[in-house]
Amino acid sequence: MRKRIIAVISSFLMISTSCFVSATEDYTPPQVKIYLDGEEIVASPNQMYSSHVPFAAVARKLGYQVSYQESTCEVTAVKGEKTVTIKIGSRIAGIQEGEESTPVMLASQAVEKDGVTYLMYWDLDMLLGVLTVRSYKDSSIHLYCMERYIKYVEENCKTYLDYITSLDIPSEFSSSSQSKIEFHANSNLFGIHINGTSDISMNLQKQGTMLGLQLEMKNDGLFHFLDLQTKPAVFTGMEALREKIDLSKPLKANLYLDKDALYLDSETATPIVIYQDYCDAAEEKLVQALERTKNGRIKIGISDDEYVQDIMDPVFTALENSTYRREKEEFVESITTMILQSNGPEGYDNVMKCFELISKLTNAPYFTVNETEKETTVTYKIDTKDLQNLIKSLGFSDGNEQLLQYFNYDVDMTATYMKSNDITVKSYCKIGLSNIPNPYGLEIGSVELIVREDNQQKIGNQDISKPKDEDYVNYNEIDKIMKGI
Repeated sequence: MRKRIIAVISSFLMISTSCFVSATEDYTPPQVKIYLDGEEIVASPNQMYSSHVPFAAVARKLGYQVSYQESTCEVTAVKGEKTVTIKIGSRIAGIQEGEESTPVMLASQAVEKDGVTYLMYWDLDMLLGVLTVRSYKDSSIHLYCMERYIKYVEENCKTYLDYITSLDIPSEFSSSSQSKIEFHANSNLFGIHINGTSDISMNLQKQGTMLGLQLEMKNDGLFHFLDLQTKPAVFTGMEALREKIDLSKPLKANLYLDKDALYLDSETATPIVIYQDYCDAAEEKLVQALERTKNGRIKIGISDDEYVQDIMDPVFTALENSTYRREKEEFVESITTMILQSNGPEGYDNVMKCFELISKLTNAPYFTVNETEKETTVTYKIDTKDLQNLIKSLGFSDGNEQLLQYFNYDVDMTATYMKSNDITVKSYCKIGLSNIPNPYGLEIGSVELIVREDNQQKIGNQDISKPKDEDYVNYNEIDKIMKGI
């Protein structure tokens, strides 16, 4: 991401900038309230726009020493080893941390009014490390100090973070596993009893940034139940697609990933991938797109799409390192960002309530890890009330309260990893759910999923053969069909 930003910036370095801005001299904007960690920052009554915030006021609240050089029209904020420099009338800013200097392209040029320097509020994220959220309900801008909340997560979600960051991903390995999922569902009220099993075989290979996966699932009851639950809600009216997206059929899929593309070969999964992007398209267009694929084979480009590249960068970082152990900071920042973004417009109090709930659900007795010389056991338990509170706190039910009825169950999971030797892992996972809602108004008293797995691993150089491009349909072709190009 940083490299892409720097590359874009380089094309602008020859643009001359001025420290004089006069386009808004006669404009009197509405007053906008600005909050930092729940505390209102008093903005100048001559605030430039409804999306601008006073840079110095925010920086000082975060502990920076701010100064202004009139001769160069530059504002400098210093905190420890970090120095942030912006120039009035310019979209180029700079961040100096220790020996590393990074140019930054701002969303909009820095502007000055009556001695106050303003920036677009979302530029403060990269410059000062604050997450910004705009609330249009009351014309307010909420800023959250990421450093403060990251520290809170590190101190209060210790059990979860310590376990996640202890997991290693070898740079080169192959893994061959055989699993059996046992499925049990019953309703005492209606006298319904469903039992099913699914046999799963999976081969996974990894070599640097290359990853290959072959998956096959055979079943005698499990997917019939899932099919019953899924089709009415998702595929109503799509009669021509139902046979192509039939969850009751055995699932076979081959997947290959590298820095150029994701190759998917699956008659079952490919239609779902296409459908989720074009669910509003006419039925005949979807059928036409599916017929264009070669037995469900499509290639989704990565290297030619900067947006997709940015999303995949963390994945490739994990794949290419010799022994990659996820840094705690990655998880802490992702959790923090998720909470702040989902609660920002609602204010500081709601943010802290959500942090407290996440902390509660990621530590004992909800999440526990017990490790002995022979095995590691991970357990996670959450009851219906806490699960629904979590859904609410993360904002997923906003405007859709009916969503909560689909999370009306208790979760109880146990996973045990046996350390029989260096290359064999045996695991057992049990997930129990109760009072599962369904589209037919039936009471399903409980559903129990039991997964048993034998996993053989081989560490070392592996042979991964890249698929041939000509055997796959480029996803851009599918896009052109759907758009009528």
